[in-house]
Amino acid sequence: AFPAGQWATGARVCEVVPLWRSDLAASSLAPSTRQLYTAAARLYVQPAVGDLRLGELTPALLDRARAQVRLRHGPQPARAARRALSNLCAYAVRHGALRHNPVRDTRPIPCPHHQVRALTTAEARDLQTRLHCDTTACRLELPDLVKFMLGTGVRIGEAAAVRHAVLDLATDTVLINATVIRVPGVGLQIQPRTKTPASHRLLTLPRPVVTTI
Repeated sequence: AFPAGQWATGARVCEVVPLWRSDLAASSLAPSTRQLYTAAARLYVQPAVGDLRLGELTPALLDRARAQVRLRHGPQPARAARRALSNLCAYAVRHGALRHNPVRDTRPIPCPHHQVRALTTAEARDLQTRLHCDTTACRLELPDLVKFMLGTGVRIGEAAAVRHAVLDLATDTVLINATVIRVPGVGLQIQPRTKTPASHRLLTLPRPVVTTI
């Protein structure tokens, strides 16, 4: 027997998920990553292995569970489930409930990569023309947002997170150091960090973009 509500090798996955979420909330992970892990645990991890005890989690068993998640939901959810469960097991190791993280010994999940294609000049012009002719788009200032994205190549969340503090019109530069995320139950918020460390960057603004600011 083991104390209820505590990390233990004999605890079921569904029993330690609330403990893991508490640790996760206090971690340094980005809010969007915490949301991804929490959702993946609820949607995929708990239905697949929630009734199993931590000590029963083996690489072979987890590979089979992962295959079922991929079959039912696709490769991206399977990858999200693997990352969430790996994070949970890492906390179990830190709390002494596991000796090692079994997810690390599972097979990686291949995921097809879709080829990214930039808009042609004609396509970009057509998009901007259509936006300028749409009253709702103009009211929401979408033409300026799209022009900024086309001129800088930033993600939509990064563009939406641009504030006066990161703009330097004396040098025509913008510091990309944040992104907009959706927090369940709260709404859109600015996350004070980019998606990856490499995304934190200083960009020179093209003249057509400067004139819209």
